[in-house]
Amino acid sequence: MSSSASPKSGKTPGTSIFLPPPTPGQCPSVVFSTAAQPLPGQPSTSHPTSTPSKMADINIDPEGDITLAVPHTLEGSTIKAIAYFRVNSQILCIASPVFRAMLSKTSSFKEATSLANRDPKSDPTEVQLLDDNPKALAIILRAIHLQSDWVPDSLTTEQLYQVAVVCDKYDMRQSLEHWLRNWIPQRESEASTNPHKWLFISIAFARKQILRDVSRSIILSYTPARGLFGSTVFDSHVPQFYVDEIRKRRETAIQSILAQVDRLLYEYGAPITPTPFVFGANDQLKCQLMSHKTELCDTFMLGHLIKEFKRIGAYPASATFTENSVNAIKNLLTSLKFPDEIILQKPIQCCKTPQFQQIGSLSSLAASSQPSAIKCLNCNTIKQEPPNHASCSPKKRLIAGVDHIIVKIQGLGYREGPGKRGANELRPPAAGTDLWNCITYKDKVGIKEKSQH
Repeated sequence: MSSSASPKSGKTPGTSIFLPPPTPGQCPSVVFSTAAQPLPGQPSTSHPTSTPSKMADINIDPEGDITLAVPHTLEGSTIKAIAYFRVNSQILCIASPVFRAMLSKTSSFKEATSLANRDPKSDPTEVQLLDDNPKALAIILRAIHLQSDWVPDSLTTEQLYQVAVVCDKYDMRQSLEHWLRNWIPQRESEASTNPHKWLFISIAFARKQILRDVSRSIILSYTPARGLFGSTVFDSHVPQFYVDEIRKRRETAIQSILAQVDRLLYEYGAPITPTPFVFGANDQLKCQLMSHKTELCDTFMLGHLIKEFKRIGAYPASATFTENSVNAIKNLLTSLKFPDEIILQKPIQCCKTPQFQQIGSLSSLAASSQPSAIKCLNCNTIKQEPPNHASCSPKKRLIAGVDHIIVKIQGLGYREGPGKRGANELRPPAAGTDLWNCITYKDKVGIKEKSQH
């Protein structure tokens, strides 16, 4: 038997053309060499002479008919590099509607024409992919080529994000679903501390519950001026629909809160007008002391509300107030200050030098809001202490209304991106489909008769 290499595979007879599993502790990453030379044990591939200073040959399918060239800059440096992935075009077309549109036999793209006219014994057709992360692409290509030993069991949030970017670009989520069911549960607890990354991850991988939770968190914490966690803009990969909807729901919530502020001021500022068949004008008052209701209490609360709202910028509504996040606006309203003691009646005068001591209530059946009895230590006069209207503060009612608005805020639902899926693409099965008994048989005679027409 001749010892020369096979002209088709470039491998010595008897040598496996399949990638061996990694050794224990070996990282299945992209390795770059300083010269345009193949890695040990891998066949060479012809590349243009004008290559960057670093390059890597990754033969995922050593008999593949296409090479994906990914130029980029090495992480943490300014060194230009390029990674070459030799793969199978048919697998790419099955795994990705985008690659199918580019490389299929019916495609009019120049890459498809070049591939169709390629001599099987010639070098693979080269397709350049710009702006792709080679490490993320390597993981995806190894996964769809069924090289499971070279696909990591877990990814960090950043790595998952990079895979999501490439996956979304080529619409390959369905091809990675098996791996996503393992990768995502390991990291989804980090979504609350890294929402800007997880917003895109949840969209790219169609994780509906994560998307609802993360988008709601962003609606509550996002501010146009300061952005989200120091970022003044949304991730550029997030579809504009989601960005617009987040901003819209945030603005709607803030407008609802401002309406609560205006409504409260209107309630306290509305004139008291006695109405027939009503027990009295006191029924229109907001004062909470049932046996000591007074319009003076409402007047005080109105003035104090206006003062406090002006202090935090809520009335009139200023940009410094409305540009806050929803959570920050609630915190500002929670910071409204009301006196602990609000005495609206004149001081009790029983003698020239009164000295009062609290001795309890005048009635053992008095409610908790009933003023206490006081005794003058000089003249022994016992009188009722002037009522304290501090409990009439509308702050609790205001915050309860704001809480109700926040509770009703919903996260975003998943929306499929238009224009990616082809008419002939296999759709996911309906819920409850018996995936074992999923082969549908037809009458053989009927098929023949049908084919004759």
